[in-house]
Parts: sequence; structure tokens; C-alpha cells
Amino acid sequence: MDKFSKGLHVYGGMTSRGLSQLVFISGIIDGERYVNEVLPILIDIQERTEETDDVTTTALFDDNDDWIFEQDHAKCHDANITQEYLRENVPDFFNKNEVPAKMDD
Repeated sequence: MDKFSKGLHVYGGMTSRGLSQLVFISGIIDGERYVNEVLPILIDIQERTEETDDVTTTALFDDNDDWIFEQDHAKCHDANITQEYLRENVPDFFNKNEVPAKMDD
């Protein structure tokens, strides 16, 4: 018996200090859905300001105004609505027009 639908997407983030909350989304993800259901949870990490002993709640950056949001070139990541949201809500990100589609991990 399948536990999850075949269209399950899992999103998460990490730094050397800790992890973001994982986001589980079923079904098709387009730019609007990515912006409304995934990105607010992933970029909420910039609100963490204190170091804790828990990797899921600790501050992930020395300076919350100096970090880069990295993603691949999935269609929902490259959507214009996504690019605009990131321009307005994160200090820096890998812009679809400035980063090659085949980037070394």
C-alpha cells in the first residue's frame, strides 16, 4: 500500500548550523503554489535570531541579511512569480537568468 501519493514533493533547507522545517506538498506544484505554500516556510528561517541546542530552531546565520537562497531550475523555481517573491523577501538568491541550468552541487 502506498503511504504517499506519487506526486509528493519534499522541500527543506540547511546550513552548517541547522535545518529548516520540511515542507510536504502533494500534487502538481506551479509557481503560485510554490510561492504560497513552500517559500514562506523555507525563508522563515531568517526570523531565527537566537542560538539553541535544537538544529530545527537555532539561528542559521551570523547575519540574517547576508545569506543566499539556492534552488535548482525546476519550473516552479524559475517562474516569474517565484523570482519576484525572492527579490522582495530574501537578501540574495540564485536568479534563473544568472545561474547555469547545469550547476555543480
